[in-house]
Amino acid sequence: MNLSKSCCLFLIGIFLCSGCGYRLVGTGSILPAHIKTIRIPVLVNNTLKYGIETILTNDLMEEFSGRGNLEVIDDKDADSELIGVIKNYNITVLTYNALGDPQQFRVEIVVSIKYVDKLNDEILYQDENVRKTEVYDFTNSNLGEIGGSGGNSNSLTPDDREKYETDTVITRDDAERAAMKLISKDIAEYIATIIFVGF
Repeated sequence: MNLSKSCCLFLIGIFLCSGCGYRLVGTGSILPAHIKTIRIPVLVNNTLKYGIETILTNDLMEEFSGRGNLEVIDDKDADSELIGVIKNYNITVLTYNALGDPQQFRVEIVVSIKYVDKLNDEILYQDENVRKTEVYDFTNSNLGEIGGSGGNSNSLTPDDREKYETDTVITRDDAERAAMKLISKDIAEYIATIIFVGF
């Protein structure tokens, strides 16, 4: 096959892939150049888990501020807005000890996210089911025993994980809260990466 035919086939392949919505990693930012500011109102909490909306909202604000691409402001006149709803908060028992008591648990959080360009009244990104999970073992006394998993999960940075691993778990509630914080960080990182970097 000569060079001209190879180039032709390559260009056709790119065209077909782009028509199917395919994006190369790192080249699919959905952030228009005219957007300079973002507002992140407190997420709506449709679960019975009190306070989770505050934790996740703060993590989102911290993640977006840390990226430096947008200025996070508490102003309804912001160029864009990130709207979120916490749809589900579930705890599942995975294993039991020899006495029949629950030993290992999985925490799952499902969030609906919509990112809106307010200047053009356009939805730039929407995902009804951002789903992340963490597994924790209540019998262990250190948060280092917590291990994360999730369908589209991005790993926490070593600094983030170390921050939570330095605390000591005293009760089951402490272990659950630690897992919840890890999921919150993971969700915030995932959403920011989608908007700033792409799929």
